Amino acid sequence: VFIHESYLILNGMNVRWNFFLSCLLALCVSHYFYSQNFYPEIENYAIDTYKADNQNWDIDTDNNGVVYVANNKGLLRFTGQRWQLLELSNQTIVRSVLCHNNKIYTGAFEEFGYWEKDQKGDYHYTSLNHLFSENHQFNNEEFWQIIPFEDFLILKTFTNGVFLYDGSTIKHISNSQNIYDITSFQKNIFASNSEQGLLKLTANDSLNFQETDLKPISKSLVKIASYKKQLFYYSHKEGGVIYNLSSSIKLPKEANNLLKKSVLNKVLFLNNNTLVFGTIKNGIYIYNIEKQSIKNINKNSGLCNNTVLGMNYS
Repeated sequence: VFIHESYLILNGMNVRWNFFLSCLLALCVSHYFYSQNFYPEIENYAIDTYKADNQNWDIDTDNNGVVYVANNKGLLRFTGQRWQLLELSNQTIVRSVLCHNNKIYTGAFEEFGYWEKDQKGDYHYTSLNHLFSENHQFNNEEFWQIIPFEDFLILKTFTNGVFLYDGSTIKHISNSQNIYDITSFQKNIFASNSEQGLLKLTANDSLNFQETDLKPISKSLVKIASYKKQLFYYSHKEGGVIYNLSSSIKLPKEANNLLKKSVLNKVLFLNNNTLVFGTIKNGIYIYNIEKQSIKNINKNSGLCNNTVLGMNYS
């Protein structure tokens, strides 16, 4: 896990943001001034320190700044001073985590539910598996993504597709197979699909994904991210595109070549002008949209390793 605390200099103003990144082996804390070409100072937390497995898949923070990490051995909780491992009863891998409405939701192997703290400060897990349809079969299903949308949570798996949790039921969204990524954009849920390109969730007679008026450059999309009025989508073959409601801007050839060679795995917006790409082979790339410039932070510049499995910021 890489925690990146930075002060950006934008138009003469200091803007503070926190950036969290899940790496493969360890947990690091960094202070990096992006306005200058300095390498970050990184403090590595060994596995013996946080006492869990070497793979961390997802990361989020609650309103108090406490960090939660989806780990092979369970859910890691880090206050900044103390590590705590919360294990599921079946001790399965936790793949996703979301802090939402004073609950810590986690997705795991054939398991979805939430953690809550009692009056003594102890955390207890409540499984929500009973809310799935009686006919639902998990079939080695893992919940890789949880995002909030209005009064719902959207859950994504690679086995059975996408589900909607409304607080009392969990409904399967029809035709949601082959979806790689989901995001909330302009009061809608959008998804990247490996066969149909960009899809939007609609609620007509039933919940389902349909093609949008926005036609991406490829029918085979993998990654998608959004920020206010901007949407980013990516195809391994055609590269990345930034859509801003009025126009579509393709990433420069140099940036697309780097992402393809390094194997893009995660993407997020830091603000209107900054995208961060997490890769499998070469750490992270920070892309300035206005300048069309890209900077790389990898193992050589201090990351724990070059494999980025998850990112988040607050």
